[in-house]
Amino acid sequence: ELSPLEKAQADKNKGNKFFKGGRYDQAINCYTEAIKVCPPEEKQDLATFYHNRAAAYEKLMNLKMVVEDCTEALKNNSKYTKCLMRRANAAEQLGDLTQALEDVTALCILEGFQNPKSLMTADRPMHVEFKGDYRTCTAQGTEGQSFARLTQWQAKL
Repeated sequence: ELSPLEKAQADKNKGNKFFKGGRYDQAINCYTEAIKVCPPEEKQDLATFYHNRAAAYEKLMNLKMVVEDCTEALKNNSKYTKCLMRRANAAEQLGDLTQALEDVTALCILEGFQNPKSLMTADRPMHVEFKGDYRTCTAQGTEGQSFARLTQWQAKL
């Protein structure tokens, strides 16, 4: 008999097959089952299951659920870069530019400012004003300004 983790992995694999076949609702059902049966201490696996489900929701343009599932995935693996990018894109499309810019900032820091795609995303015009523990900073998306802004935030982490 399969252990709970093995059962969860089997559900994920089944979900992956549905996903590849474009059957996103069935994939979501499989990933949901994987999440239900996965032991809570298996954080990396849970993060993967939530992220896979978020990818299926993204294909169905259910951006609210993309953000929710990516948030759950990141609770289990805070350095999940693919998940940060997916949540940033969904948040941006939903108009939550603060969340989008925070995710892209975290992504650039985790990648050591080495991924050109992430840096270009950070340089897109996102007119957001941040007020918080770090210095008030307006993100205008001006060429080159983002790197200085991200470096400033990195120093605060």
